[in-house]
Amino acid sequence: MKSNLSDSLAYKTKHSGQSFSKKSGKYVQVIDSLYSSSENWPRTPGQSLVEIAILFPILVMLLAGIVEFGFLLNQYLNLLDGAREAARFASDGDPFVRDANPNCSQSNGPITQDFYNQAACLALQVALPIRLDPSRDDVVISAFGIADGVVVARYPSTPNDPPGSLETPGEWHMYGSGGTCISTATDCNPSQFSTARINSYLSNAAPNTGIVLVEIYYDYNQVLSLPWITAFVPDPIPVHTYAIMPLVAAEPNRTPSP
Repeated sequence: MKSNLSDSLAYKTKHSGQSFSKKSGKYVQVIDSLYSSSENWPRTPGQSLVEIAILFPILVMLLAGIVEFGFLLNQYLNLLDGAREAARFASDGDPFVRDANPNCSQSNGPITQDFYNQAACLALQVALPIRLDPSRDDVVISAFGIADGVVVARYPSTPNDPPGSLETPGEWHMYGSGGTCISTATDCNPSQFSTARINSYLSNAAPNTGIVLVEIYYDYNQVLSLPWITAFVPDPIPVHTYAIMPLVAAEPNRTPSP
């Protein structure tokens, strides 16, 4: 009985293995036939050229966008460095030192001693080779006195901006106008930092202090100015950079120097 059972199992195993090997062989033959037939498929002459012709304009548009953005980023970093260096320089100054002389260069005579003009002159020097256009660009500087985590004073109270410019107390403008200008004016560059916005950054637990804010407004003229870029991005592109640094001289109720 046991012998018959073992013989039966051996027979089934043998024939099932043969069946599986036959099926596997068929699958291999089918796959081989597919590969061999694909190698014999006819290719249309110039097919690759047509594909390149379709993709080439898209690649050119992407490349032009990358190049234009690279120029913009380079100039943005220059302006950001200008704002930072000007704020660092101004942090050692006194916002109450004013001078009507706007001269930035020794070659034109005595250099200005004005707190705001000096910082703006340094910002322009660091931002080179970028040159601001006085008709639409600007450097805006403000100083803040802070007590108990709240702005209690914003300087200069009398900006003495260039003649003919509308003034906003608390904002010094090198070229343009402040918050009282017409919004459609090309030289309208009011500070983007209101007193309320500065207050939102402060802590009530912080000691009395002073800060200086330097902002640079610049219109970037696109270098390539291609129609598929200007259709989606304005030309010129408005750029705004800023830096904030401590300013001990603006601190309310300062401790007198010994």
